[in-house]
Amino acid sequence: MAFTASERSICNKMVFDFDAVVAPVRAGKGQVRDATTQLSSLLNSTSFASESVINTAIQDFLSDVNNNLPDTTELEEIAHLIDNCAYLKDNFDTAGIIASSINSAVGKIDQLMNNVGTSLPEFNMGNLASSINDLLFGNIPGSDTISSLMQNADKLINCLSAYCGGEYPSQVSSFTDTMNELYEDMNIVSDPISPNYGKYDIDYVYGQAGVGLADQAKVNSVISAADGSKNLAIQKIDDVLGGLKTFGL
Repeated sequence: MAFTASERSICNKMVFDFDAVVAPVRAGKGQVRDATTQLSSLLNSTSFASESVINTAIQDFLSDVNNNLPDTTELEEIAHLIDNCAYLKDNFDTAGIIASSINSAVGKIDQLMNNVGTSLPEFNMGNLASSINDLLFGNIPGSDTISSLMQNADKLINCLSAYCGGEYPSQVSSFTDTMNELYEDMNIVSDPISPNYGKYDIDYVYGQAGVGLADQAKVNSVISAADGSKNLAIQKIDDVLGGLKTFGL
């Protein structure tokens, strides 16, 4: 059955939307690839420390992070001031201060990782992998991310193929090729039924570098410490300042 004008208009919109959806992904691709190259180089050239040394360093790192997490008292004072000042309610850039506070906290955690990395390269590896996760998933709550945009592009292709594919086969084929290339270039899991869909495929990087399971576990523990510290800092900031957004600030 032939398309109605309204149906064709919707299909055309999806075709036109595709480039806009993937444009930020293309813009971030180079950073992900550069970080992957650095990570692969370290994995190929490092003699790994013992598990006990890594675990002790992680505990010391977490202690340093705890001492450097954002002071919620200061954030609460900012929130109280904004909430009680009519001018600030109308004019204060709440989203900006949330982003600035988060970026500052994440930067501090990265620096603490680098400090340990001067003697334990596993922390440099962990920091690189964590920075890739930052690129893929972002740090600002509610913002678009490379991973979410790629999954959105997959949904677009699926809709275009299922409901418009008979009249748009070349676009479906071209868009599918584009996504396959982006997934491969950034080493992101592309299988939508995989629990790791949209995540960085670090297991592949380990395999290419010939890193054994025991050493993989060491690096993974460092990555978890870095990502967990960032998530904790982000949550603390958003818990205090994020509520202001509910008032339209």
